[in-house]
Amino acid sequence: MPRNVHVVLAVSALFLASNVLFAKSLAPFAAAVLFGGCAGSFALLALGASRTGILGEPAQWRLLGVLIGAAFVLLLIGGEGHVFFSKDDWLYRDAVLSDLVDGGFPVVYREQGQDLLLRAPLGMYLLPAAVGRAVSLHAAHLALLIQNALVLGGFFYVVALLWPRPLAMAALFTAFGCLDAIPFLVKTGGAWLAVNLSFWSEYWNYSNHVAQLFWNPNHVLPAWWFVALGLLLLRRELDFTAFAAGVLPLALWSPISLMGAAAPAATFLFVAQRTGAWGRWPLLCLAAPAFLPVLVYLALAAESVEHEWLTSKADFFDQYLIFNIFALAQGAFVAAQWRRVDPWFRGAVLASLVELLIFPLYSIGSMNDFSQRASLIPRAYVALAFGALLLRSLRERRPAAAAVGSTLALIAAVSPALEIYDSLRTPRFSIGDCNLLTVHRKVHPHASLATYLAPVGAAPRWLLGGVEAARPKESVDRVCWPDRVYGEKLFNWLDPKYRIWLRRGAAETAPTSVVR
Repeated sequence: MPRNVHVVLAVSALFLASNVLFAKSLAPFAAAVLFGGCAGSFALLALGASRTGILGEPAQWRLLGVLIGAAFVLLLIGGEGHVFFSKDDWLYRDAVLSDLVDGGFPVVYREQGQDLLLRAPLGMYLLPAAVGRAVSLHAAHLALLIQNALVLGGFFYVVALLWPRPLAMAALFTAFGCLDAIPFLVKTGGAWLAVNLSFWSEYWNYSNHVAQLFWNPNHVLPAWWFVALGLLLLRRELDFTAFAAGVLPLALWSPISLMGAAAPAATFLFVAQRTGAWGRWPLLCLAAPAFLPVLVYLALAAESVEHEWLTSKADFFDQYLIFNIFALAQGAFVAAQWRRVDPWFRGAVLASLVELLIFPLYSIGSMNDFSQRASLIPRAYVALAFGALLLRSLRERRPAAAAVGSTLALIAAVSPALEIYDSLRTPRFSIGDCNLLTVHRKVHPHASLATYLAPVGAAPRWLLGGVEAARPKESVDRVCWPDRVYGEKLFNWLDPKYRIWLRRGAAETAPTSVVR
């Protein structure tokens, strides 16, 4: 009889499948090493999972089906498959998937006489691209939607196993975000809103969970699966070796989101040391280095990505204080009710809160991708603690806590509601098949593409196979999205005609300056 452990193993297998497909494109030695690592990590996860606790119980197929169905609908509305409007980041994601379907990996581009290698976290794309090469590009997009819905539904299912009121917990978690509406309305004088409110800050962007799913599922899904595995470790459903083995394949999906795992992982190490739940750690020491080819690939020419300390900015401390007031309001709610947080969960939540106070000190990427991605794991733990406390306060009829928590949840829900509104009201456009270089030269003609490309010469000979045989792709002068309402350019949310006006007549006197 299928049990809960089989659900966890099935979702983890989706992450492993992308690593296996990546290994097929490597040079023989690197491929053999990674193949061995994939087999070893899956075996360690399977062996280290409990057969007597929650994971040993029969799978609740009806609940799992509802949660996967909800995940499917949410991702569909978010633009996957292009049934509804797809956010701007999908212009790039479509291009990556199209290039992988067209010629497989490795993908080489030629610009100004230089050959450049597609160097990006490709985990989300590789399995759908394999389907696409066998069938069609549209089939690849459908496979991507199904794959992501299975992962997201699997995450919600793990949460449902650990807390009561599973559908309410999933809804609160999905609607979680900062109190962005308040500073945004203050900065705009209460005249208008945008479809994405998280850009009110000068330096940071902690987008709400719906926005993250709609724009960046390749970063969100591995981060949340790390969260799920960590929860199972804390509840002693996994030993530490099984947890670590399940985490190893996630790097190919998003190494930057795993940067947010540092503090929670330290908590997990402490728990393992205290309880003796190390598992088969000598075998883990053999399996972990086998994923080195993935890390080497992801680090190719990584020094070219923008990065800086923000503490040197003249207004840093003022901005830091204001940002955290609205970004960590739910964290303050959790801290105020600390004794009601589940004892087994407190270490991970505390580590996450500390981490969220540290992350704003540093920036990586042209739009500080570090703040958006690395915050995913700690913010997820805080979101789960907040949701559990709010539901408990409602169940126990504690009016003060229920009123404060409900108010915070409703204000935070404004941002995800606007994201959904934008996806439903903006006309869809067809799947694009332009290559990545063509897309980038259209939407960011003067910007660097260092987060996606690295010189071919940066890859060591022992790592990649087939680079010399790859046919370089070049930027092409063609129309990529003939039916897109915004044409061939990025959506400009500052354009007065795209704002959501709250005061009649304000549009005629709209300023053209940015909000942040």
